[in-house]
Amino acid sequence: MEDGGGSRRPESFSILHPLSSILIFVNIKMKTSLTILTLLSVLVAGCAADCGPDWYAIGARDGRLGADSQIERYAGRCGGPVDSARYAEGREAGLAMRPRTPYP
Repeated sequence: MEDGGGSRRPESFSILHPLSSILIFVNIKMKTSLTILTLLSVLVAGCAADCGPDWYAIGARDGRLGADSQIERYAGRCGGPVDSARYAEGREAGLAMRPRTPYP
C-alpha cells in the first residue's frame, strides 16, 4: 500500500500506539513505586537496628565510631524504653577499643 512517496503504516498502528504509551507510563510508575518502597524499607530497617534490645552493643558501636552519646536521639526515635546505663557501659567499652593517637 503505497501512496506516492512512501509506505503507509498498518491500520492497527493507530490503535497500538496509544496503548503502548499507556503501558510505558504504567511501567515507569511501577518502577518508581517499587524504588520508593525499597528505600523506605531500608530506612525503616536502619532505624529498627538502632532500637534493638541490646543497648550495650549499640553503645559499643557508637563508642568504637568515636561518636558522642546518642542516647537522647535513640530515646526520641525508638519510642520504647532505652537502657541508658547499659548504653553508657557499652559506649565506654567501645571508646576503649579505639586506637590511641600520639596527638593531644
